Amino acid sequence: MFDEFHEVLKVGEEKAVPYVALRELAARHRWGVTGTPALSSARAVAEMASLLHIFVDREDPADAQRFLDACVRSNTWNAK
Repeated sequence: MFDEFHEVLKVGEEKAVPYVALRELAARHRWGVTGTPALSSARAVAEMASLLHIFVDREDPADAQRFLDACVRSNTWNAK
């Protein structure tokens, strides 16, 4: 569980220690909590999703929207 998850993304440099640590974390589940994510483009959404080890196409706004609807803007979780 990572609080203020968006702060890791603000670094903007893949060599930053928190970014690298989060990317390399071996865990069955990853949760990021934030009240103010920067989600202005498919690229920004894909970067956030990649830290959770979820693939979102950086060039596909519809794919980014599906991720947001299913995983970010949801008060429920549907395990399949």
